[in-house]
Amino acid sequence: MKDNLKGHLQSLIVFSFLQILVAVSQVASGQVQFEGELLTAWIRGSQTPPIVTTSPNGTEREDAGVLGTSGAAVLYGGGPIDTEHRAGTRLALRWNSELEGNFGLYLSGLHVGDSEDDFVLASNKLGIPILSRPFFNANTLKQDAELVAYPNVLNGQVSVATDSELYGVDSGVIFNWKRTDSRKVDLLCGYRFLSFIDAFHVREELTSTDLGGFIPVDTQFIVEDRFSTINYFHGGRFGLAFVKSTGNWRLGSEINVAFGGLTRRSQIRGGTRVEIPGLTPDQYDVGLLAMPTNSGTNRSSTFAAVPDLKLKGSRVVNHFLSLDFGYNLLIVPDLWRAAEQIDYTVNESQLGGGILVGTPRPMSIASSSDLWLQCLSIGVTLQR
Repeated sequence: MKDNLKGHLQSLIVFSFLQILVAVSQVASGQVQFEGELLTAWIRGSQTPPIVTTSPNGTEREDAGVLGTSGAAVLYGGGPIDTEHRAGTRLALRWNSELEGNFGLYLSGLHVGDSEDDFVLASNKLGIPILSRPFFNANTLKQDAELVAYPNVLNGQVSVATDSELYGVDSGVIFNWKRTDSRKVDLLCGYRFLSFIDAFHVREELTSTDLGGFIPVDTQFIVEDRFSTINYFHGGRFGLAFVKSTGNWRLGSEINVAFGGLTRRSQIRGGTRVEIPGLTPDQYDVGLLAMPTNSGTNRSSTFAAVPDLKLKGSRVVNHFLSLDFGYNLLIVPDLWRAAEQIDYTVNESQLGGGILVGTPRPMSIASSSDLWLQCLSIGVTLQR
């Protein structure tokens, strides 16, 4: 359903731009331009602690997946994630007056989609390979781990899903500052909106296979940690645009900065479901890294300056059409990323719905970092 809504939203944006283009072209006495670009984008990855670990077969149960023990290795996390390329689109509508092009209006929209950075790994029915969820134990002050799969104890699967998207809208006024036959310099003044949505979800699906253990055989566990953030920026945008024409080629650059307010919100939720054969399932609002001590919603607002650089080349085909290619760098400071809200230190007394005894960890940390978006683009400009 979420993918369908995204598709409908993107189609609506494209349709709205085309409708505006048609309406403006019918009533405006100046020059109308429509720009459409396809983007290949990269976003600076968010930092995560180790999320999934393994150890060689034969490792003692108490050392399985525990960082610092012999052979323990990180399978996911422990560095930047979401570094894969992303697809995106940018649409822009411009109108320039007939008074020697001294005045104009612009409206543009930006969407950069999710990257493919999901992770899934499962053991066989024998519990091989060993899989664990590592953490730093707040009570022992040592590295520790929760088992996902271990021979003759548990078999299971662990998955990590990430989802992040960026949306933006710019609008404003263009004033021509300087113009010659081959060059022009424009002043830009307007409004900028940006939204960055980020989610990080870890899910364990476990089955007990320990014939002599306290937990009945075939007992199933589902353990989930959910971290999500939403960032909104509203501000005034000011900049300069340079264009140089040489024959059928146009080379341009645009630099601007938006000043305004950045609103950030995070939500943390955990869950554990226990299904013992023949009994009613139990549900607890506790995961591993998401527990009562850090679960809930956190909000914050701050002032931000958002710089933006665009470089663009165009090959003029005729009076109505040009082919475009370019590069864009956008920096949004002090964003909240979902995975960076993880507190790696855990008080294990809360596991499985237990009562907190000792230090209240994990805690809400409200960590922020700068978002760097880089895009390569190809597109067309239509004008009349």
